[in-house]
Amino acid sequence: MNLDQWTTATTDQTFLHPVGALLIALMFMLVLCVRRHWILPVWACAACFISVGQQVSVGGLDFHVLRIFLVAAWMRLVLREGWRPMRWNSVDVLILSWYLLSTLTSILLYKNFRIVTYRAGLGFDILLSYFLARQLVRTPADLRPMVRTLAWVSIPVGLLFVVERLSGFNPFSLLGGVPPHTLVREGKLRASGPFPHPIIGGSFWAALLPLFWAYGQRWLRDRRLYYVAIGTCLVTVMATNSSTPMVGVMCTAFGFAVLPFRRLIKPVLLVVPLVLTVLHFSRSTPVWHLFARIDLSGGSTGYHRFRLIDNAINHWHEWVAIGTQDTSHWGWLMFDITNEYLKVGVGNGLLAMLVFIAMIVSAFRCLGFAYGSPLLGREDRILIWGLGVTLFVHVIAFLAVSYYGQLSFLWYMTLGFVASMREGATAPREDRLAEVPWTFPAVMARSRQ
Repeated sequence: MNLDQWTTATTDQTFLHPVGALLIALMFMLVLCVRRHWILPVWACAACFISVGQQVSVGGLDFHVLRIFLVAAWMRLVLREGWRPMRWNSVDVLILSWYLLSTLTSILLYKNFRIVTYRAGLGFDILLSYFLARQLVRTPADLRPMVRTLAWVSIPVGLLFVVERLSGFNPFSLLGGVPPHTLVREGKLRASGPFPHPIIGGSFWAALLPLFWAYGQRWLRDRRLYYVAIGTCLVTVMATNSSTPMVGVMCTAFGFAVLPFRRLIKPVLLVVPLVLTVLHFSRSTPVWHLFARIDLSGGSTGYHRFRLIDNAINHWHEWVAIGTQDTSHWGWLMFDITNEYLKVGVGNGLLAMLVFIAMIVSAFRCLGFAYGSPLLGREDRILIWGLGVTLFVHVIAFLAVSYYGQLSFLWYMTLGFVASMREGATAPREDRLAEVPWTFPAVMARSRQ
């Protein structure tokens, strides 16, 4: 199920378990009351224990747990602490440009008011998540409370994933929002926990592996905790029985293995397109047929992903301008766009996909600039590299899954963290502390002067 299908299945309906409602109310109060650096840890707990399947529909607008978190977080920032001035960079501009462009093409394609509401909700998730991360994080050290909380949370969550994998019963269904029965493929159970799909859950934890490793190298007294979290993440990924998260684990290992050879990355990136081109013309099948050969869990749908890319290329004239409404006529199960790049392109046109890719390239450039900054020490560079490996894991996962649920929020927050690293690497800490936030009371006081 992709983002559009998942949204359609749950729109305009209220699903709220009593226990889930209590946890959501507790989360809301905590966001308003805790210290600023504990806001993201509250998000981590909410994302890992409360399913986004629990939501409240008000006037046709759906508010699931993470949207409610965003409402509480921005209420706190506006009323108590305010908008801290930030230096805009290319990632900020590109994410705004991509969202506005994709919204425009969607309106031109569907020509109805319902799509306006849907795109407004999507913009609420994307932009508020991204800029919240930009506001709360300025240096690698600012991420430590969230990463440390996720490390602690990974232990009980991992144990519950194992219980689900062995029993076929999802313990998180007791909190509401997810079905009690575990998915089965090729006779194998696929645990999903509080996430809407096993691949989403596995990819979520696979994307956190680089941060656990990097922060374990930076803060030695917490190293045992991070190593245990790495172990529980690996167990969780295995419990999902999905190839995409397993590939994410391999990408993490590769990302840290090439750290001593980081000066060779740019030449290698120039060689890779040449190698793929040679493979494409030297084989009887196109190079993207390699997706059909990937099966790490048994019963993987790699062939579907190959056919998806192949059909998108063969039907390029249908979506290249502003996207297309329907791809089901491309072939069997071709309505399921399990590729984030193609989802953007097929849904909003080639230009939107190119801007999306440019946004990712710009994010890597921000990390490269921050890594080479003389204002950061060796320890901070390890954290920057870990964030880069996390970004790499997301980029590879995009080839096999379209993001939604908790994983989508993690992705846009990660982009916000990345964009902040460039700013933190250019401004001395004293300058950042001296910045005056634009709180609502402060703005009103200035207007009276």
